[in-house]
Amino acid sequence: MSAKSALRLLLRSVDRHVTSVAGNQQWRQHILQQFRDNAGLQDATQQQQMVLLAQEYADLINNLAHHQELLLGYNLGVDADARNKEMVAKTAARVGFALPDVAQQSAADSSSEPLQQQQAQQEQQAALQQQEDVQQQAAGAAGGGQEQQPTGVGGARRAVAAAVCGGGVEAAAYQHSESSEAGR
Repeated sequence: MSAKSALRLLLRSVDRHVTSVAGNQQWRQHILQQFRDNAGLQDATQQQQMVLLAQEYADLINNLAHHQELLLGYNLGVDADARNKEMVAKTAARVGFALPDVAQQSAADSSSEPLQQQQAQQEQQAALQQQEDVQQQAAGAAGGGQEQQPTGVGGARRAVAAAVCGGGVEAAAYQHSESSEAGR
């Protein structure tokens, strides 16, 4: 390899991995100055040693940059769970899938908890109302529509008793016992 190609190789490595990262031109200037100072060497073995040194420096810079990329790629500074999640996400993205963001999901879940609780309460109220409606219909069918619509827990008991007993003597006795309990 000639001195010019070794200089180009070394400057390319420095520009790509050192100068562009730090924005500092000192390394580039230092390399150029070293090549200018050693341009007058007459000994072929010393020239060959300087070219080999330039190649080794270029290889060192490239290999250090590659090693740093590997470390960041393997996420060695991150715990194993986060590393696995990231690897799964990258694999899914590679095949065209998009995984949901867990952080956004948990934030959405925490903000929707009051809404879910409110919906559950509404469902319970609707179920109670439906149960009362069924009980009222049963009481209306058993009493022939002549009886007053039952209200509350006692009314529900009367409606069930009337439906079970057919509105006969037992239902009247049950209603009498309920009314005596209510008077106490």
